[in-house]
Amino acid sequence: MKIKNLNELYKKMLMKHSSVMDWTQGQWSTSLPTFGGTEPSDTEGIWSWDETRLIVGTCASDLQIISRIDARYDLVEDVAGEFCMGYCGRDTPKACEGCPIRDLIDSLDSILAKMPITK
Repeated sequence: MKIKNLNELYKKMLMKHSSVMDWTQGQWSTSLPTFGGTEPSDTEGIWSWDETRLIVGTCASDLQIISRIDARYDLVEDVAGEFCMGYCGRDTPKACEGCPIRDLIDSLDSILAKMPITK
């Protein structure tokens, strides 16, 4: 039976359905179907996608469907967090409140929200 959409794939992944598993490796198949939209430039941790959403996670307990916009915001937070740690010396993976880099994150988020979802 063909998997019709991202929601159906997600449910099968959570159930560890045989159609999405690579039993020789004991994990999800690395050749899961996709459902439109462009392939993300970095697919690490991304199992599948459609035009507006991604299935991400490392195991069933943290598997989730997120919007591509949320994924872009997380990337901005991570990059800005690296600058923040260099600027204020705090040991945090995300930019902290009160740090001047926070304004940069908010500006980038505004710009990204206006960009098309696909490349």
